[in-house]
Amino acid sequence: MDLIGMMMQTPELAALWPGLDAGRHLVTGLDGSAKTLFLAAALKKTQRQLLVVENDRYHADELTADLTGLLGADLVWPFPVEDVLAAEVAVSSKDTVNDRINTLNWLQTGQLGIVVTSLAGLKRQLVPQTTWQQASLTLSMDSEIDPGTLAGQLVAMGYRRDDLVAAPGEFAIRGGIIDIYPLNQDDPVRIELFDTAVDSLRRFDMATQRSIENLEAVTIAPATDLVASTETLKAAGARLTAAGTKAKAKAKTKEAKQALTDELLSVADQMSRGERPDSLALYMPALYPESAQISSYLTKQAVVVYDDYTKLADADVSLLQETTDWYASLQEGGKLAEAQPSLTLQELDRTERRPHLYLSLFQKGMGNIRLKSLTNIATRNVQQFFSQMPLLKTEADRWRKQKQTVVYLVGEKARRDKLSETLRDFDIDAVISEPSALLPGVQQVVAGSWPMGSNCRLRTWW
Repeated sequence: MDLIGMMMQTPELAALWPGLDAGRHLVTGLDGSAKTLFLAAALKKTQRQLLVVENDRYHADELTADLTGLLGADLVWPFPVEDVLAAEVAVSSKDTVNDRINTLNWLQTGQLGIVVTSLAGLKRQLVPQTTWQQASLTLSMDSEIDPGTLAGQLVAMGYRRDDLVAAPGEFAIRGGIIDIYPLNQDDPVRIELFDTAVDSLRRFDMATQRSIENLEAVTIAPATDLVASTETLKAAGARLTAAGTKAKAKAKTKEAKQALTDELLSVADQMSRGERPDSLALYMPALYPESAQISSYLTKQAVVVYDDYTKLADADVSLLQETTDWYASLQEGGKLAEAQPSLTLQELDRTERRPHLYLSLFQKGMGNIRLKSLTNIATRNVQQFFSQMPLLKTEADRWRKQKQTVVYLVGEKARRDKLSETLRDFDIDAVISEPSALLPGVQQVVAGSWPMGSNCRLRTWW
């Protein structure tokens, strides 16, 4: 049995696991590494997707790193979003966008895993899931390709046309040669056409232009999580034109009317021509009146986990105020006709029908949430010994008398051997165990490591 297995068999959790098929559940007492291990155990025990929501991106990134160290990258999927909406619209790195795209693509598979996001990520408006499912493009040696049609598809997927591809997210068309640099590939792809038939399909080195590998087929993932076809853009442009014209008629000053003409109506005209504006995220309600959130992409059996609901509620107040103020400034500058709707955490929580799991150190600040179960797990910090072996000896004797399971995780074999020798020198009984075969009730030295970010402090609970 490994550490995750031990957490799964914690007696206090025996009644929780089968109850996670429905309702709202609160688990108190977990923090740091104990919380990380609990989430890993919940994934393994329930065999359900988990969506874990942190109060901000910093803590979401931290938890992602800790869970990845414990479970591996194949089971942990980040959905990073900037905490301030203005920053998210203005700047979003390619790595951040690629993480979101990879997570949305993975969610289409329905596979087991944990998605980690922040409150801003939970609220982010996304395209409907059916639209996303149709967003990827598969090309093969059997494909018939019209360059003009393909160019339109790539632009809708967020790719930018250039004379030569120089970075992920770009494409170029020169006669019968089409170069695409997918966001999910290490190298660009070159397609050569004979009329409309694919004559060759290969991966190539961008610096030397030499072929790396011939391909039978390639799947091009979107270059943005805000995909929009030409028809969608045109329809949104018409909605924005109507809203902007109405707002302009109501504007009381010449300056306000001119601002709407220069900003919102200019963007509306651009979208009416089927072109993507730089700040497309700002106009999601016009693009997709029935847009979705990340929770919409989960399987029906998935569990939504709120990590410290009190902190989330506090963060929600700040986020709503910042968003309201920002929308007001955008309206004043003529970029919006009216403030965009912004759901509160309580509204999102209330409308979500999947099972809910709330994590909190203490049972407080839960408002009027009706809980199906309450589980408390007693944990405490392990004392810091700072190489003072007599202190460790005292604690180890106490652990032995209480028949606690103690695991000393050490990465390198030389250090494991040295620790085992040191423990023997101080008459601390410890055996060497395999990571997958831990022994209950004894002290043991085990090959391995534990993610030691600020989110993961060593704790004991057995």
